[in-house]
Amino acid sequence: MPTTQNEWKDNAKMFEDKWNFDHCVGAIDEKHISIEKPPESGSSFYNYKGFFSILLFGVVNANYEFMYVHTGINGSVSDGGVIQHTSLYNKLMTNGLNLPPPCTLQGTNISVPYTFLGDSAFSINRHIMKPYKFKNITHEKRIFNYRLSRARRVVENAFGILAARFRIFRQRISVKINNVDKIVLACCALYNYLRTKSKSYITNTCVDAENIHNSTFRLGDWREETTGLVSLSYISEKERNNEGNNVRNKFTTYFNAQGRVSFQDDMLRVVPT
Repeated sequence: MPTTQNEWKDNAKMFEDKWNFDHCVGAIDEKHISIEKPPESGSSFYNYKGFFSILLFGVVNANYEFMYVHTGINGSVSDGGVIQHTSLYNKLMTNGLNLPPPCTLQGTNISVPYTFLGDSAFSINRHIMKPYKFKNITHEKRIFNYRLSRARRVVENAFGILAARFRIFRQRISVKINNVDKIVLACCALYNYLRTKSKSYITNTCVDAENIHNSTFRLGDWREETTGLVSLSYISEKERNNEGNNVRNKFTTYFNAQGRVSFQDDMLRVVPT
C-alpha cells in the first residue's frame, strides 16, 4: 500500500487516466467467504444469507491489483461495517495514511479530498464515496453514479477473477479456522504476483469492458461462473455524514461541468450503475 503522498498521487493519476475519476486513490469492496462451521462457535460466523463465512475486505488500484486486504472477521458482521475493523480505516480516520491534502479539481476552484470508492454497503464520509440512492435520482446524480461505477468496477472484477482462478473459493473452505486466513491471504498474494508477471493473466474478455465509441458494455467472463465470493447486503440506513455528502455533491457538480467526458451520457443508457 502507498506510504507517501507522491505514491498516493501516482495511484490517483492512474484512476484519472484509466477510469476518469479524479482524486481516487483506491476502490474498496467486501465479500463473504464460505467456510465450514468452526467447532463451538455458535452463530458467530453465521451470516444473514444463511451460511457460515468470514469476511474479506480489499482495496484495489486502477490496474486490478490488491493494495490492501484484511480477512478473518466473522460473517455475522455485515452492513459495510467490516472496514471499521481494519487498520486501514483506523489510519484513515486519524489521518495516518499520509494522504495528500485536499486540492482543487482540474479547471475549477472546487477543492476536494482524496477518496476511496465503494458501493452502497459502505457509509459515506469525506474519504469514502458511494453511489446515490436510485429513488428519485436526478440526471446529474446518475452521471456521478456512472462515473463512480466505472472506476469502482476494478475491485469487483479483481474479486471475481480471484475466485475464478482459485477454485477453493467455489466451495466451503473446510480447514481449522486459524488456517482460513492464511489460505485467503496466500491466494491474494499469488493473484498479485500472477497479475504483475503474466500479461495474459487478465485477458480483455476476462473483465467488464466498455466500448465508448459505439456505446456498448460487455460483462467479464468471470461473471458467467459461480465465484463463491458473496457480496454484502445493500444498506438502506440514512446517510449521516454531511461532510461526505458535501464532497460527493462537489464531484457531481464537476462531472457534469468541467470534468465531464464526452461519452458519459451515451454510456449511462447501457452500463449498470
